Amino acid sequence: MSNRWWGKPSEFPWEQAALEHIRERFPTTGNYRAWAGFTFTARNERIRECDLFAVTPTGAYLIEIKSHPGHATNQGSEWTFVDRDRRRRTISNPLHLNDLKAKELKNRLQWAVNKLGLRNVRIPFIEAGVFLSDPDLRCEFDEVQAAHVYGRDGLEKQTGLPGVSDGLINTPHSRVDPGFLKHVTRLMETIGITPMDRALSLGEYTLEKRSFDSGPTWTDFKAKHERLGGLSRVRLYHYGEDASEDERRSVERAAKREYMSLEGISHEGIVKAEYYGLIEEGGTDLGPAIAFRHHKSWQRLDHFMAEHGEGLDVDTRMVMVRQLAEAVNHAHRNRLYHRALAARSVWVEMDGSYPRLYIADWQVASRESLRLRGNRTSHAASSTGATEHLDAALGGRALAAHVEKAAAAYLAPEFPDYAGRAAAQDLFGLGALTYLVFTGRPPARDRAELSQTIQQHECLTPAAVSDDIVPQLDTLVRESTQRSPNDRLATVQAFLRGLDEVEERLTLPEVTTDPLEARTGDEVTPGWEVREILGKGATSRALLMRNQAAGREIVYKVALNTGSAAAALRSEAETLREVGAHPRIVDMAATEKGADPGLEEIGERTVLVLERAGQKTLSDFLGEEGALTSGELHTFGQHLFEALEHLEERAVLHRDIKPANLGVAQTRKKARALVLFDFSLSKAPLTHTSAGTRGYLDPFLGESRSYDDYAERYAAAVTLHEMATGELPLWDEDGVSPEFLGEDVEVPRLTEEAFPKQSRAALVDFFHRALHRDLGKRFASLADMRTAWQASFHAAPPLKRRRTRRRPVGATWRAPRWRPPSTSRV
Repeated sequence: MSNRWWGKPSEFPWEQAALEHIRERFPTTGNYRAWAGFTFTARNERIRECDLFAVTPTGAYLIEIKSHPGHATNQGSEWTFVDRDRRRRTISNPLHLNDLKAKELKNRLQWAVNKLGLRNVRIPFIEAGVFLSDPDLRCEFDEVQAAHVYGRDGLEKQTGLPGVSDGLINTPHSRVDPGFLKHVTRLMETIGITPMDRALSLGEYTLEKRSFDSGPTWTDFKAKHERLGGLSRVRLYHYGEDASEDERRSVERAAKREYMSLEGISHEGIVKAEYYGLIEEGGTDLGPAIAFRHHKSWQRLDHFMAEHGEGLDVDTRMVMVRQLAEAVNHAHRNRLYHRALAARSVWVEMDGSYPRLYIADWQVASRESLRLRGNRTSHAASSTGATEHLDAALGGRALAAHVEKAAAAYLAPEFPDYAGRAAAQDLFGLGALTYLVFTGRPPARDRAELSQTIQQHECLTPAAVSDDIVPQLDTLVRESTQRSPNDRLATVQAFLRGLDEVEERLTLPEVTTDPLEARTGDEVTPGWEVREILGKGATSRALLMRNQAAGREIVYKVALNTGSAAAALRSEAETLREVGAHPRIVDMAATEKGADPGLEEIGERTVLVLERAGQKTLSDFLGEEGALTSGELHTFGQHLFEALEHLEERAVLHRDIKPANLGVAQTRKKARALVLFDFSLSKAPLTHTSAGTRGYLDPFLGESRSYDDYAERYAAAVTLHEMATGELPLWDEDGVSPEFLGEDVEVPRLTEEAFPKQSRAALVDFFHRALHRDLGKRFASLADMRTAWQASFHAAPPLKRRRTRRRPVGATWRAPRWRPPSTSRV
């Protein structure tokens, strides 16, 4: 130790080498101070471990040291290092945790300033950084992950990173308060920093000096049993600063919940809890802790997929998902529900040629009651009753505080509210983990993105991000991750049966002309090849087909499965037959002359053959061209009304009117016309008021009102508004659904400034009436609505008085000279 550099030598040679690299370049004069290898206790009572804290006159820095060798790349926030022997190591970006430590350290230093009564001492911003210290490192992180990451000085060209001293510590960032520089050593002593050599124990378990994982309320340590040997994982739960007695009991209950929930559970795919107790240090109760079975080779599932995902064959992926499903099924048979299944809750161990998976993190689990017969009450049953008592004592949101942030992208939308079936949340977790295992990527980056995806698609759709997903697997994930818990698969047994169907499909002989797997240029049927893959929806995959010899283009709408998806196509074909031919509505087609248009069976696939509705959708057109001109708006609006009037005559409701379901086609006169397509929801029961697309769906449907003509016209009005402005009308600034607004809000907010000036006032009146909350104030009929639309474009503009040159008195009138018409105007 010295007055400039505080800390004991590290027990790890590579870390000590990194510290020496910085110390050699650390200034020996001036107000420079450094603390290496220390711990402090954060406000929430978590023990925080810091590699290096450096204070200079021009900045304060908290540096995390990582010494993994080799070639470093990233996939999102997961970093993978490959050394010379091709060994791989994956970690999560440590900057996020180090930045949190920096904020907590600043908070503790401010507490010390107040405690010591040091007036006018300002704590500086503490910048977090990561030092990748291996001298052989080559880094190819993207620009997002490379931020605040540094390598060795003098190796910038090799590492691709700025030097830790030249690029961070010795580079001025901001002026540090001289008062802080004067008192910083005293402040660090006041917050109670200690070297990283504290030895904690739990019963007969001795914890390693450094933690290897942490969450919002807990820290994980590797530990060794003094008598039995072997490696275990000890999770220490923290009470938090100045925790009340109720708050302390809440933490202890969460720990007991995790331990007691696993009593009586014996399955190779569920991590076993070995011991429960309290950890003390110097007579201070640090918190409750649990020891779990663990192995040094175990790796988190998200890290495993980032490291090995690309090299896994489909059989291995199937084995992995089946292991998870069977473990969850065993838990459910014992009335145990995890509730928070996520990739970070699953450990992976390579066992021969296949990975072996283990489910952990049961701290928010629940157990249903068991009916006890007679006086035979087992220990497992009594612990069940105790767990139920904990359920009643702890609210869902209090339990959710113990779930680590990295799990958020896998949790069911209703989490952490447990009013419904807990099994449904585990089904969602299984579907989300299946998504990860088969696509190699998480279903979302965070909770917000997951919520947006579920709101948009009502479920997770792995086939949307990977062409290698077979329809049966896509259907399984969809049915497991429906937005509403009641719409998901009912049991894990049903999920396992779905896996059987996927395996059956995967063992079929490969058919290169299968329309569900065809790529651009593949010939699906004689003469017809795929020109373009138009997209994939909930029930079908759309292909643009071309017959070069006949000079024709048609659309194949291929059912994703032989069950519900094929039935949906048959229902759509039936609707199109009822609708009949109309220039504003897509028509069915046939691949051969003389054949009946509509449905065809290609191999085992059901295919709906359609004429092409247009060269692009109206949604794409608006995205490329922006809002329509006044003339286009009037014309396209008339086309939409023509389509709706024809459907009204046939007593057919489309149920999903929106720009994405309108094609923009070119007529023979090179004009543009709208064509309505996708009638897949037209046969949905009127009581299914959630069928459709949010934003276009009438928000005032519900239990007391089924889908009706008013709802159909509401969707048409929203589509017209989007044509005029490129935006959707909003019921408030955040787009919150109107059921959460007061009854005084009668109409949505319009993008009025984008309306054509000459029709603006009339269009405002039109949309206020078409979208009014009160059905009695809306248009009573489609005819009335169309009349008002037309009138909006025929409103007389204000007269402008022309300036005319007076003809002199007595002047003779002369006819204007004739000129040929201009060829520059149509």
